[in-house]
Amino acid sequence: MEAAALALLVLAAGPVLFGLWHWCATVRAPAIDNVSGAVTLVLPLAPGSQVGPLLAALAVQSLPPRRIIIAVENADDAPAGMEVAVAGTATGRGQKSHNLLAALALIDARDQVVVFLDADILPPPGWLAFLAGPVLRGERDVVGGYRWSIPHGPMAQAVAWLDRGWALNARVPALDIAWGGSLAFSSAHLATVRRGLGHGLSDDLGIAAAARADGLRLLIRGALLVPSPLEGPGVVEFWTRQLRVLRFYRPRLWAAQMVYSHAVLAAWVMLWGSAALLGAMAMQATRSLAQDVAARRLGMPDAPGTRAWQALFALLPLPDLLNLFCLWSSAIGTTLTWRGITYAVAPDGAAHVVSRA
Repeated sequence: MEAAALALLVLAAGPVLFGLWHWCATVRAPAIDNVSGAVTLVLPLAPGSQVGPLLAALAVQSLPPRRIIIAVENADDAPAGMEVAVAGTATGRGQKSHNLLAALALIDARDQVVVFLDADILPPPGWLAFLAGPVLRGERDVVGGYRWSIPHGPMAQAVAWLDRGWALNARVPALDIAWGGSLAFSSAHLATVRRGLGHGLSDDLGIAAAARADGLRLLIRGALLVPSPLEGPGVVEFWTRQLRVLRFYRPRLWAAQMVYSHAVLAAWVMLWGSAALLGAMAMQATRSLAQDVAARRLGMPDAPGTRAWQALFALLPLPDLLNLFCLWSSAIGTTLTWRGITYAVAPDGAAHVVSRA
């Protein structure tokens, strides 16, 4: 029994150790990137979004954006005094993708690079130059980063533990993922991006798949992690939705997560009460330390409360239990509710609106 548990522990340790290697090699504060060029930002907004802090952060970027296009469903959803693309109501794709497509219609010949970003990020001053630099220099066609969850509340702490694990591994090519909250691409490839947004629910995974299919040079920068708050009573729903999107659009990766989560919990159960349990705790403690040092390297040190919660997760498999619960919750059904809109997703990934709150 103990030998089998140790074998499961080794299996479970693989992604963690790979993540630590990746973290040591890539996660550090971005270097100053002295680039210039015409970069247009596209900011999709849902009703009620607050953009004041984000606009303040964009105003002090080392690479000033040429312009900012606000992409909305209805004109009333946009702040006053901004350039706005009004998309109208989506029916055959995700509303966010629908908004982004409307904004892309405003891109002109002067735009060298287009950047998609989310309203809840707080990018540091060098973010835009570091994101758009490889595209402006002609080194890459698409460049992305990932969010670094800043949790508030016990349940958010557990989801942040899980999400930060993804953040430290995001640039692994085999994952074939991108994150639309911080994504730059050459305006020469608008056709590819439009196809990626065309009929699905996930804007970022759709763009990543279209980019791979067209042979574009895709780079997910390990150091390009931007703070994103994680709070409120909906964090479990948020994580379940993320996993359901993964099941729809990256089913093999979702299945691998399912196997991995069962292996981790089986190892905990079989090792419980034995001396070998210390090996599992040591593995988790190493991950906790790595995430803490990564946050400090990126200039986003955790508050003492967050550090205490993350240390607790090194001793108990609470996030793994939550992850398995969310995985099984995501395993059932072909619909998904996102910002009050319920979508039905077909086997080919096509999404259709079935109801609105």
